[in-house]
Amino acid sequence: MAVYVKNNFLLVSLVVLFLVVTSSYARISIQISDGDVNTICSKAKNPSFCSNFFKSTPQTKALDLPGVAKLLIDDASGDASDAQKQFDSLAKSASDPRTKNVYTQCSENYKDALSEFDDALKALAAKDGASLNIKVSAAMTDGDSCNSELPSVKPSPQLLQKVSDIDNLSGIVLVISNMLP
Repeated sequence: MAVYVKNNFLLVSLVVLFLVVTSSYARISIQISDGDVNTICSKAKNPSFCSNFFKSTPQTKALDLPGVAKLLIDDASGDASDAQKQFDSLAKSASDPRTKNVYTQCSENYKDALSEFDDALKALAAKDGASLNIKVSAAMTDGDSCNSELPSVKPSPQLLQKVSDIDNLSGIVLVISNMLP
């Protein structure tokens, strides 16, 4: 009888341990829900952009919040890299000193934003929501510093759209950073 109780105790202990490990793992990697998307987009800087992003990016449904944040940061970083290169090219070809100065400053700002996005990815990997928020905010500030001068030099609508997308993607990440544990 003592062996039977000992074996049952061991079996029950293993089952409980398995359930604890499995349930804690499941909580860590829960896929984003429609409710999460609604919450995120209702708090986003541009709710319409946010909703369209989630509708047009089906892979987000298979990701958890950190996974979605990484995807957004990667997209914003890619756009920032493209914008930085375009501003650099525009600065090199500008003949007007003021226009050249605006484009040069924007190129530098987006170069700085790229560094902030890299740091944001590191903060995300470290599960540091506060640092993630700070780094993405800094990247947005770099872009905003450029945006105030752009209307006076009139870059292409495509470049302006890219600049707007960076800001909107970053805004979604800020909302997610506040939802992370």
